[in-house]
Amino acid sequence: MKAFVPAGFRRLNDVFVNDEDASLLQRHGLDRLEAFFDVPGDRQLSKPGLAPWRQRRRLDLEDQSGRGRSYFLKLFARPPWWRRCRWLLQDAAEPDGVREAINALALQQAGVRTVRVAAFGRRSTGPPQRDSFVLLAALKGESLERWWPVHGRLLYSSEHRRQRLRLIDELAGLVARFHNAGYVHRDLYFSHVFISEDAPAGERFSLIDLGRVFRPRLRRERWVVKDLGELDFSARMGGVRRGDRLRFLRTYLRACASGPELQWDPENQVRVPLAAGPPVHGQVRPEADPWHPFSGWVIRKLSRKVSAKSRSIAAHHRRRHGSPRTDQFRLKGGPVA
Repeated sequence: MKAFVPAGFRRLNDVFVNDEDASLLQRHGLDRLEAFFDVPGDRQLSKPGLAPWRQRRRLDLEDQSGRGRSYFLKLFARPPWWRRCRWLLQDAAEPDGVREAINALALQQAGVRTVRVAAFGRRSTGPPQRDSFVLLAALKGESLERWWPVHGRLLYSSEHRRQRLRLIDELAGLVARFHNAGYVHRDLYFSHVFISEDAPAGERFSLIDLGRVFRPRLRRERWVVKDLGELDFSARMGGVRRGDRLRFLRTYLRACASGPELQWDPENQVRVPLAAGPPVHGQVRPEADPWHPFSGWVIRKLSRKVSAKSRSIAAHHRRRHGSPRTDQFRLKGGPVA
């Protein structure tokens, strides 16, 4: 692998390990790349549509004091030829596990709440073929896909109205901060947004499954609308009312237009949090910033584009899974058995 070591990480043999998890992983013998691929699969996880060359496992490790930590291990072994060709055509040309780790670290630097990377690495089994892995610390809470059917209807009572509006605004702020950093998700359904009710206000939502995240240099508007359309589709299937979906878009646009949290870093080609101190005129939106989002957009135009994309996604799901009832539909996987 490259000699570059991310900040807060150390290199143990042929893997990169987070300093916070280094002693625990060494204690359990997870300090070599082969050890991660040889982890017993008794806690193997699966989901509909998961390719056979991709594996997901849950690890529960105890430290010296007996306290347990949970992790999710993603393995990518012997990817198919079309996947390897895609790496060669992309700028970074990194395999899936390393790419997800790099995306998570870049988003954390930009102030976007996401999963914490504990370790990652790769190995070459041939010139174009590279196996890889990423170890992610488990997040507290659950995905919006599972949380909303249980708690969503309660939020429409009069006594929970303010709580519902705060959650909408908070989610819109997270997505706006993510897009302001120059990234798009390409798979932004409720299943990839985590919510933790115990977290303080402003820190309840996190983004997960970052393997497809990238920074588009062409047709950026298309990719942003795709992200918003996927969220809108999930909200429609979950029974979120139209007024709340419009409020999300209004709050999202307002956050994108102001963007006080981030500034353009030309050296690293990414948005980063503003330094402490009073803002300087032109600091938030420098003209050299190529990721200036939605110049001249209005809520009506954006709403039409997002609604059209949401209907397109719904039609695609109907062709694949039929027309299940809302309460029987898993937002990414089709009907629940």
